[in-house]
Amino acid sequence: MSSISYQGRPDALRRSTALLLVELTDEAANAARRNKPTMWAYYLQMIDALEPLEHLPELELLGRLRAISRDAVVRCPALPPVEAAHAWALGIYARRIMQRAGYSTERVSLKWLHRRTVAPTAKKGVKAA
Repeated sequence: MSSISYQGRPDALRRSTALLLVELTDEAANAARRNKPTMWAYYLQMIDALEPLEHLPELELLGRLRAISRDAVVRCPALPPVEAAHAWALGIYARRIMQRAGYSTERVSLKWLHRRTVAPTAKKGVKAA
């Protein structure tokens, strides 16, 4: 995320953050209605992580969103699976907020996930297909 360009409104990040939080809240309610406690808990975790950002000044919010995205890219390869999945999801939501607000973001790679997917079977003596 070295370069970033902007073509949005001055308050666009806060608006995008608020919109995403509404969407996540709707998803959590939908998961509860469909008897999906794991998905309900996932959405609540995402809301809890992103909600404190909603009222930050734009520049601070941008810095935090970029840090969340960068942190996911750097840390996920070494995190335990559940933590990696949650960190990666937060990174996706951070990039989505920035994109909706008019910021360009870089496409990130999931090569780390593909390598980790093969690694456990290789350790058990099973050849990957």
